[in-house]
Amino acid sequence: MIEKYLIRFCAQEVRTMITRLHERPDDFDYGTRWRDLAETRSGFTWVERKVLDKEWAKFKKNQKRRELLGLITNEVLNPTPKDRWGGLSHSNFAQALQNHSTAAVARAQMNAAQLNAMQNQYAQQMNGYQDPRSLYQGNHNV
Repeated sequence: MIEKYLIRFCAQEVRTMITRLHERPDDFDYGTRWRDLAETRSGFTWVERKVLDKEWAKFKKNQKRRELLGLITNEVLNPTPKDRWGGLSHSNFAQALQNHSTAAVARAQMNAAQLNAMQNQYAQQMNGYQDPRSLYQGNHNV
C-alpha cells in the first residue's frame, strides 16, 4: 500500500523502470543496462530510492522463485532418467555434459560476434580521424 503512495512522488523514469521490472524481469539479468540503472542510487530523490529498494528486494525474492519454478517445470516435462540405483546413467550423464558444453560454445560464439560488431562500429566511427600528434613536425632531438 505504501509503495503505491510513494510511487506517486516518483519521476516518470522511475515509474517506467518499476513497470518494466514487473513486466519483463529477464531484462534485469546480470550485465544488462537495466540492472545497472536499477542498482544506481545517485540522482534519485529519497522517495525514489526507497521505492527502488523495496521493488528491487521483491524482484530478487521473486527471481529465486522463478528459477526454482523453471527447474521444477523442466523436471516435470523432461524427467531425468535414472539407472536402477537411482542415479544418472552413464549415457544420460554424457548427454547432460554435451548439452552444457554446446551451450558454452554457443555463448562464446555469440560474445565473439558482439565484440566483432562493436570493433567494426568503432572502426567506422574513427574512419577519417587523424591524430593531431602525427601532424606535429617539430625537432625530435630536443
